[in-house]
Amino acid sequence: LPIVVLEALAAGLPVISTPVGGIPELIEDGVEGYLVAPGDVEALANRLAQLIRDADERQRMGARARAKARHFDEDLMLARLGTQLRRAAHSSSVAHAAHTRDSNAVVPHVRQAASLSQASGLAQFEVGDKLAACRTFSEE
Repeated sequence: LPIVVLEALAAGLPVISTPVGGIPELIEDGVEGYLVAPGDVEALANRLAQLIRDADERQRMGARARAKARHFDEDLMLARLGTQLRRAAHSSSVAHAAHTRDSNAVVPHVRQAASLSQASGLAQFEVGDKLAACRTFSEE
């Protein structure tokens, strides 16, 4: 995610950008700012002029931008990630323990998590609606 976009959001500024990389995850066109096609100079100029002329729209978008930035607060994100990692580690250890006692008793999704962890050294976890993976470290 581009830091300058996060900084603008946190400052309560509407953002005008191109929809490349992770930017569309931060800026919804017409909500926290505007997205214009790369190379579309006319659209960029029109959006800039629109925000210059309309102070109410700048303020509305700026307030929504600041609210969006709160979702990316470092302490909040680290706390969420820690919670997800603890859940993934617990799920993996429960699955491993169940797998070693009675492999037929392991529920399928937990068995998949254990297989994933054992086979590739990765643990899956969800952050919001995104599925992520992290490398696990075993004590050997």
